[in-house]
This record gives sequence, structure tokens and C-alpha cells, in this order.
Amino acid sequence: MASRSARFPCPGGRPLRYGTIMAAQAVGGIAGGLLTTVFGHRFAPRRLLGYGAVAFGLLDLALFLYPLAGPSPWPAVVIMAVAGLPGACTLAGLMTVFQTATGDSHRGRVYAALVVLESAAKPAATVAAGTLAEHAGIVAVLTVQGTGYCLAGLLILTLLPGTVTAARDAAAAVDGGCR
Repeated sequence: MASRSARFPCPGGRPLRYGTIMAAQAVGGIAGGLLTTVFGHRFAPRRLLGYGAVAFGLLDLALFLYPLAGPSPWPAVVIMAVAGLPGACTLAGLMTVFQTATGDSHRGRVYAALVVLESAAKPAATVAAGTLAEHAGIVAVLTVQGTGYCLAGLLILTLLPGTVTAARDAAAAVDGGCR
């Protein structure tokens, strides 16, 4: 029979620690969603998306790298709870940018294309992460993930037009002015 620590992959192998960390993630997600609902309208969607992704990436990096300094599970609990806010901001910003930057006539098609792309990317990313983790280690793979969020957020803040009008004008130019 497998030991308890083999069945519960968490710091120290303790189910209570794992459950506490997962509960903190749930509480953080709910709190982040509520805070974004109340205060999110004060910020441009592009900023919610970009800064949310950068903050989420930095928290990801802190979560994945802090165990190198010490084995305590409490930083994980705090980081998971705090990550709910940038996670909610990123999702709210993404959906708002998508809906406002896409014309009514194309919104369904664009959303369907995004869902198909995401559905195809998940298994590919899972295989790639598993393969890379075997060779480079899981911490290296997770560090790439956190860095990816940070870089994506910075690209969004740098390259995405600052207003819905600018985004729609750019889309109309590509579409030949047809809507």
C-alpha cells in the first residue's frame, strides 16, 4: 500500500497542508472576483488584463520558488489567497477586451476560434510540460510558466491599443472596413 505522502503530493506530504492551500486558493478566487466586480470598472480593461497577468506571474514565481528558501507551507497559503485578485482581474480584462474589441458580426466566430485554440493548446502544453519536467525539473518548468505570464502582461500593456475605439479601428482596417 502506498504511503500517505505518496497519495497527497504537497509540501511535506500532509493532506491537511494540501487542503489548506487549496482552500486558500478558493477563498482568494472568490474574494478576487468580488473585488474585481466592485472596483474593476475603475480601470481600463487593457490595464486589468496586462497588470493582472504581470502580478499573477510574479505571484506564480514566488509560489514556485519560495520553497528553495525554506519548507514552510504558510507562504503558499498566503500567495494562493492573494493570487485570486490578479487572476480575477486578468480574466475580467481578457473577456472585456475581447467583447469590446470584436465587432458584433464576428464575436461568435472569434470566441469559437479562441475556445478551439485553447482546447488544442492544453493537451499540447501538458505533454510539453511533462517532457520538459523530466529533463529540466518541475521548478524550471513552473518558472517558465510564471515568466510567461509576466511577459504576456508586458506585451499586452505595450502592444494592445489603449482604447476600444483604437482596437476596433485596427480590426476594421484588417477586415477592409467591413463589419
